[in-house]
Amino acid sequence: MAIVINAIITVILLYYAYKYASGGTMIIKHPFEAGAYYECNHNLSFMIFSVMTAMVFLGPLSLVKYAIWIFFLLLMSRRWVKKWDVVMTIYLAFIMWNLYTLTYSRYVFQGWMMIVKFCLPILYFWMGYNAIEEELDLWVFLKHTIIICVTYSFLIGGFSAKLTSPLYGFLCYGTGGTFVAYASLADFYAILIGIPVMLYVFTSEKKYLYAAGLLFLSSILESVRTGIGASILGLSLLFLVYKKGRAVPVVMLLIALFVGSVFLVKPVREKMFGKQAETVTISNVGKAKIETSGREYLWERIMNHCYNPNPAFGSGCGGALGWLKDINSKGGLVLIHSDWVQMMSESGNIGLWLYIVFAVFMLFKVLAITWRYRNNKKLTLLGGTTAGAFAACFFCMGFDNVITYAQQGYVLPFMLFGIFLKIVDLTENGEFEEEIIP
Repeated sequence: MAIVINAIITVILLYYAYKYASGGTMIIKHPFEAGAYYECNHNLSFMIFSVMTAMVFLGPLSLVKYAIWIFFLLLMSRRWVKKWDVVMTIYLAFIMWNLYTLTYSRYVFQGWMMIVKFCLPILYFWMGYNAIEEELDLWVFLKHTIIICVTYSFLIGGFSAKLTSPLYGFLCYGTGGTFVAYASLADFYAILIGIPVMLYVFTSEKKYLYAAGLLFLSSILESVRTGIGASILGLSLLFLVYKKGRAVPVVMLLIALFVGSVFLVKPVREKMFGKQAETVTISNVGKAKIETSGREYLWERIMNHCYNPNPAFGSGCGGALGWLKDINSKGGLVLIHSDWVQMMSESGNIGLWLYIVFAVFMLFKVLAITWRYRNNKKLTLLGGTTAGAFAACFFCMGFDNVITYAQQGYVLPFMLFGIFLKIVDLTENGEFEEEIIP
């Protein structure tokens, strides 16, 4: 039954992906004019559809979804402006290094799967850049992304898990994994939570603040520590980019929110500190041992087998993941639960530092642009949202399989970066209205 359900949904996805990729458009309610409708261009339609279906995993047919999206993105890219930037050149160097590591990897197939997922963000970056043609396109995308996120919270998020658990169980497990939730959904929310906060700051409409609260609360209800921490980090960077030094009080408030989530929410505290949860307080937290659910032991084994023999070069792309799947083929963890550990073990110090250089240059690029346009409210808010999305993504990569589940989280900051650079270009060309920070 599971394979039938996922096959039917695959056909539906294929139909709409083809429709938008081939020039079809999405007709939606106008974001500002009551009773009016707005026709999205086909690139914007495909991008909204991509976010809308991000958490659709298709269980045993998950690779089919990747194939569908890669095919149509490549097809659409023939008509796209191939925007490029120096930080993307550094990222491309990281990919090229991983291609080289395939020459000594024992798990070439796993390596190629990782190469595909490393390359996918480039296509999303171009899609984000080409989907925005005018100012209204930006607001349409941002508002519909919020609607999508809130809808997921009541279908496969924390609210569904606690309030309508039969629905949650059916969509995530009863259908054979049609949807992927829990950690991946928390990562998805952490990366995108800056969008409702951005709109709240810009419009002062409380509904966007409530939406951000719903996303954060979803991760708390499921006690996803990574999602909680990444959300706080991403929002902190958003405000620092937007308000600079004046954001310190807001950042302190966000830190207090994180501390409160850990110490006042019993399930989160128990997951954070395990059996010693009842004895841990703010005064002695420095001496407490963080519960890693066995990941620390797993990481040590992987590092000893795949990294330590050759720290500079690693075991080759796919080497650590392939080895883990081999030794646990009869049962046990088959995912590493840390992209940073996997990257270090497979790409070695060379690959790791290439990626770190890319991450640093990416953040500095956004910071440099927002400083140049520091009086432009829309650009600084969008830049902060983009920087926050990358920061949240990098944090999640420390404890989750973000790159493995690339469509659920890893590609999203790159898409926002493409949108951000397009808004910069439109602003410089005088096609985007400037809103001055008071």
